[in-house]
Amino acid sequence: VHIDKVIVGSTARGNGWKPKLEFKIRDSGTNEKVKGVKFTIGMSYGNKSKTKSCTSKKTGKCAFKLGKVPKSKASVQIAFLGASSDGVVYDGSNNVNREGCKVFSEDCLTFDILSPV
Repeated sequence: VHIDKVIVGSTARGNGWKPKLEFKIRDSGTNEKVKGVKFTIGMSYGNKSKTKSCTSKKTGKCAFKLGKVPKSKASVQIAFLGASSDGVVYDGSNNVNREGCKVFSEDCLTFDILSPV
């Protein structure tokens, strides 16, 4: 399986902001949407660090609930920690390109989500 699409964004929320991260997961051989793959990421900003997970639905969508970040933080760093499911092999080399590198491949294990301006 691989990440076929990445949706990244952020919205202002009261005295902070909320980062948004969603994936669309597909089978690398058949290009079919894949259900039941659990992705785990690390989210960090300043001295705070959290581990978050999501499991892909039948649409292939995997949406992370990342929580609110203080306005004083200009960005959060997202790091790939793993992907798992019975009988499924994760292949980051087929992932979609984002800003010049394949998201969560060997060459691109992290990226930043910026706060809204």
